Amino acid sequence: MRTSIIAAAMVVGGMTASAAQSPVAIVEDVKGKVAGVEFMDYVAPGTVIKLGANGVVVLGYLTSCWRETISGGVAIVGTEESKTS
Repeated sequence: MRTSIIAAAMVVGGMTASAAQSPVAIVEDVKGKVAGVEFMDYVAPGTVIKLGANGVVVLGYLTSCWRETISGGVAIVGTEESKTS
């Protein structure tokens, strides 16, 4: 019984460690209906931000010091800048 509890704890611990990524940007401003982030959130690469038609988000990248203002559409956070569509 004790062995199975330890094994289960190791699996869960391994899943959270591998799923977590270091943040690469901070959300400096949010305007309108924006899904996926809130003001002052730290975001990791691959985070999807849905801005809708009138949403605006400002991201400040931590390593590149790049500051992006993204209006409308969908943004996917990269390591040094975002991809938009």
